[in-house]
Amino acid sequence: MGIFALGIAVSAFGMGGVRSTHSTTALVFKEYVTGSGAAIHFGVDDDGIDVKFFGATSGAYALWDESADAWIFNAMDLHLGDTDYILFGDDASGDIALGFDGTQLTLIANTDDTVAVHLGSSTKASDVKWFDMAAGYVEADAGNSILRLEQVDLELGDADFILFGDDAAGDITLNFDGTQLVLVGNTDDTVAVHIGSSTKASDLKWFNVGSGYVEFNAGDARVTVDAVDVYMQDDDHIYFGDAGAEGNIYSNAADLIIMPAADGDMLRFGLAAVT
Repeated sequence: MGIFALGIAVSAFGMGGVRSTHSTTALVFKEYVTGSGAAIHFGVDDDGIDVKFFGATSGAYALWDESADAWIFNAMDLHLGDTDYILFGDDASGDIALGFDGTQLTLIANTDDTVAVHLGSSTKASDVKWFDMAAGYVEADAGNSILRLEQVDLELGDADFILFGDDAAGDITLNFDGTQLVLVGNTDDTVAVHIGSSTKASDLKWFNVGSGYVEFNAGDARVTVDAVDVYMQDDDHIYFGDAGAEGNIYSNAADLIIMPAADGDMLRFGLAAVT
């Protein structure tokens, strides 16, 4: 039942549950009786209708498309103020919420460690790129399966680990414990560390606190020790020959021992043979 009061620009709908008033600037719908809980429905369940709102710019509109069950925005912005949130999930407070708190954009779960955020999927991946204030960026390159850092540092605090391998705790880990950089396997004697390969070798150089260094020159297949001493402890051996088959040198805490591989082998000093 509708009641129309002409001249005072007031209309009442549905036994007076909702009324509309018109001024020179707006058409206003409100409860006929404040607090009655009256509502306006466009269509009914399973039989909706399209609703379209136009902007002041040609082609700008927001459309509720009932057949697509979707809001469609064309050339229009959705403006949320500070501490206004978009809620996702069936929980009344949102299982996860997206909002701007005045200083930062926040994506936060309603309950700790209950939801996950996925960017893309295993079959519909997307690149993601974060820019710094200069020319640097961090890029997740989905096509090449690479995380790329350009003019950006990766900072790990004390006891923060980089884990390598499929083991949940890492087959081998790298971290700084507050005093030293530590590269350690998860299980004793199960992994090896290779620097370079047989076809992609690299030079290595370790410096002391002065001007000395130890250098492995891959191109010359040479180890150079400069202004650095090499200490061999008691009963630590230096072996010669393939697999140490030609003998070794060591100290037994009393004597320096040169041990041929077998009794009767010769020691050569220069081109002369000394037995």
